[in-house]
Amino acid sequence: MARRRLTSSLSQFYIKQFTGQNTKVEENELNLAVGIKAQNCRFEDQPGSVVKRPPLRYYNATTLGVEPIVGAYRWYKSDGSAGLYAVYDTTLKIGTDSTGAFTNVKTGLTTGKRGTFVTYKDLLLYSNGYEDIVVTDGSTDNVSWELGACKAVAGPDTGITRTAISYKIGITVSGSEHICGASSNVIASVTNKNILLSNIPLGPSGATNRKIYRQSSETTGYRLLTTISNNSATTYTDTTADISAGDAMGAVTDDMPKGNLLQLYRERLFISGDPNYPNRIYYSNPYLPHFIQQTTNLDYLTILENDGDEIMGIPIVMGIMRVIKRNSICNVHINVPISGVDPTLEWYAEDPFTHIGSPAKWSIVQTPYGVIFLGWDHWYRFAGTVPEPIIDEFDAAEDIASNNYNNTVAYWHNDHLLWGYTDAESGTVYHNRCGRYNFKRKALSYDTYNANCFASAVGDDESGELYLGDSNSGLVYKVENKVQNLSLKKKSDVNLGTKDDIYAGGTEEDPWIEIGRTETIDELTGTIDDLTGTIDMPDTTGTYTAPSVEINASTLSKIYWNVDRYDDSDTVYAYTRTGATQVACEAADWSAALTNPNGSTIASTANVWFQWKLEFVANSTAGSPRVYLSDGYLVKFEYVRGGTIAETAVEFVYELGHRNFDSPFVDKIFRKLISIHEGTTGTYTIYWYTDDGTQFGEFVINLEDNPRRWESYFPSTAFGRRINIRLYKNDLNDLKVKELQGAYAPQPIIV
Repeated sequence: MARRRLTSSLSQFYIKQFTGQNTKVEENELNLAVGIKAQNCRFEDQPGSVVKRPPLRYYNATTLGVEPIVGAYRWYKSDGSAGLYAVYDTTLKIGTDSTGAFTNVKTGLTTGKRGTFVTYKDLLLYSNGYEDIVVTDGSTDNVSWELGACKAVAGPDTGITRTAISYKIGITVSGSEHICGASSNVIASVTNKNILLSNIPLGPSGATNRKIYRQSSETTGYRLLTTISNNSATTYTDTTADISAGDAMGAVTDDMPKGNLLQLYRERLFISGDPNYPNRIYYSNPYLPHFIQQTTNLDYLTILENDGDEIMGIPIVMGIMRVIKRNSICNVHINVPISGVDPTLEWYAEDPFTHIGSPAKWSIVQTPYGVIFLGWDHWYRFAGTVPEPIIDEFDAAEDIASNNYNNTVAYWHNDHLLWGYTDAESGTVYHNRCGRYNFKRKALSYDTYNANCFASAVGDDESGELYLGDSNSGLVYKVENKVQNLSLKKKSDVNLGTKDDIYAGGTEEDPWIEIGRTETIDELTGTIDDLTGTIDMPDTTGTYTAPSVEINASTLSKIYWNVDRYDDSDTVYAYTRTGATQVACEAADWSAALTNPNGSTIASTANVWFQWKLEFVANSTAGSPRVYLSDGYLVKFEYVRGGTIAETAVEFVYELGHRNFDSPFVDKIFRKLISIHEGTTGTYTIYWYTDDGTQFGEFVINLEDNPRRWESYFPSTAFGRRINIRLYKNDLNDLKVKELQGAYAPQPIIV
């Protein structure tokens, strides 16, 4: 007679890491830390944890219209100024960070065409391949002109009364005049004013003069205004009332090329992506991005023009220009030419070394790990040898809609590859997803917003915010708002504040503030015996008020100050106030006193302008409490910059998929589940489903009652060989899930 043995020991499962999703591997083959869905998730906050992403915030709360944002670029100037440029419909615009309002810089662009931005010295260049390359200098006048021309603005003095005024430039080299046909901005009308010209192009070595031609209401075509007989001046003041008698400008000799791919390499501007010549790369003279002779000197390379393909990208990898076509990659050797030798005799393109290319031009992005691009069915990384497939967790051919595959746009931001795409299951015709691959954590996820283009705030005083252009409306969002701080740390900055019975001492690099006279003894009136207080301290109280500052805060966090007490009962209080304008801020009531110098929560409502003050209170005039420099500040406050929240909820989902815990044939009764997490507001739901589809349920966790840990027993119906666990939260509140722990009892097996 056979013996029977029962097995019913309790088994545990423990998920202490969440490492993103994998859509290409069968659920039971996945590592337990990997899920089948990671929607609106972040993995960089704490290794192993999964964090619900923050909600989008408006950059411009008022939409520009119903068209998509097709380009975005954060531009920086050497003087520290910055601007956010965006391309909407037919217009290049610049945004105002404090208000989110956009101002036109260039109108008349071809609708819906993507392009490339580059910064050359202090000039921003933008090109979409259909119009002449746009140039602007970031000035508050928001004037743009065409590459090869100059900037024109009305001046304060007298001289000209005309309408429709514009300028073109001719450069004489070796006796021949080079005219590219580029035009300045148009000045609609001036009445008895001069016109200031700037950014006048220089010529190459051997240039003998430059001619400025003007067109306005008194001429037909362009007429000679003046000849600059040197190759150094870049400005000119036009005071000529009438130029109708000037020589007519000659024919264009070398039209400025067009292209939607711009690259700066070896001090030259390279241009590709001309719709009419898809295999050409134009190049400028060194240090002269505006000087390209595409007719008289053939300043271009033709790359494998007979292969039936077209250039999709011209990245620089390991110091070499690489040409990525739809179906191949080749190297282009841009050697420094021998003196007097035509560069094209020294430059050449190799035959393709791989037949892996990219059909998605706007997916090609340079990263610290090499160039990354979307191939025909996979993401690839190219670091100089051969392209290697990456992000195996993402099924590009299945997940991206085929009708919008070629329009996928990628961007590199803080160790993340981001890509805006159209989800294959959605049926939409615009980008409605943003893929995210965290290279540091090797974690894949996606966000549910309409990502059409990206830009990052990475200037000296910025903290890396990510901007997003919407694919379905004229809106720009802030995706990531980093906590920022402003600190008081220099004596010169201390002296900008208002001091009432306060003295600022110390050095420029090590200042301090305390109650004290600001006058010297010689400046005091009366006799010493008649003065109130002591020589050092006129009173036992004093107030220091900092200047108001424009921060455009969406959230105010904490304020800190370093205080040293002369007497144990001495104290220093902080106060804050805010306003939409500087006047409103400085007229507002101060908050209640903040008492914790190690970090007091700011009670004032976040706004555009912010101001703080300190009130010093001493026990006696024997000595004063002192605010001093430590950890790089006397006083600092933290805030999050940005506009109002743009979403009503963020739907967070992390789904494990059905798991058998390496026991595929064992029936199980699931007993207990524990969640280790961080969250204080709203609810967080854990859904569970067993493999037969008939047993399912949910646990709704109140985070106010369970901010860090929750546990519960499964119902008796939680029976199956596999279980799927789905973490879910759909609101605007934060959540971090750190661990899941569980237990199940294997059902008896008769042997």
